[in-house]
Amino acid sequence: MRDLEAELGCSRMTRSARGIELAVVGRRFLDHARVTSCFRSMPPPRPLAAPPRTAFALGS
Repeated sequence: MRDLEAELGCSRMTRSARGIELAVVGRRFLDHARVTSCFRSMPPPRPLAAPPRTAFALGS
């Protein structure tokens, strides 16, 4: 994880004697990863069907 943080140039976690917590940047990164994962697991959208043609007359 430290190698990833060094490569990205910012810390994703706050480390202390009490443990490890996600930093603000880490929470944003996690939210983005969850959304991306969700979209990747969805089936591709179906093509839209052409709307039906409606016949109408103007005037009498």
